[in-house]
Amino acid sequence: MSSTVRMFVALVPPDDVTAALAGRMGDAEMKVTGLRWTARQNWHVTLAFLAGVPATRVEAAVAELAEVAREARPFVLRLSGAGAFPRPRRAGVVWAGVGGVTADDAKALARLAKHVRIGLRRAHLRPDRTPFRPHLTLARVRPAADVTQVVEHLAGEPDPDNGPDWAVSRLQLVESRLGAGTDGTASYVTVATLALGR
Repeated sequence: MSSTVRMFVALVPPDDVTAALAGRMGDAEMKVTGLRWTARQNWHVTLAFLAGVPATRVEAAVAELAEVAREARPFVLRLSGAGAFPRPRRAGVVWAGVGGVTADDAKALARLAKHVRIGLRRAHLRPDRTPFRPHLTLARVRPAADVTQVVEHLAGEPDPDNGPDWAVSRLQLVESRLGAGTDGTASYVTVATLALGR
């Protein structure tokens, strides 16, 4: 581990969910200049991102996140729709939406993301300030391009709430190693897996 590491806190969907999403992508993988699909095993919902964590603070981060996880309750999520950042006509990222199955699930997800960031600050770390918008990053686009057709395909298959559901019972602290993955992509290494609830 180097003196500082890039890390994020994530919820990782199970294989049946990622398989269902991959299966319905189909023709979405149409030719768009600069569109680069992310590896299915890397799909996750980011709760917080940390650009540079001193190696000496990783243990403290795990301890704080363990407390956050203990105080949280499990909840249920569902794939829901699709979109692009900053917008489909000039996109840098294509994503699949994620939301709670019920209003209580949605609140539990937002509360967990908030408390994860609070816990990281208690560990004297600085998580990003990007507003939390739960999603799975499916592709990156360089240079930015119009991906309207891709988004419409993903959002419309088979309906706006296109499941399947999955029960969230743990969160993960993950190290992101830039350029260490296939074709120069990032490689993700799970540092800690923490169960939700007491």
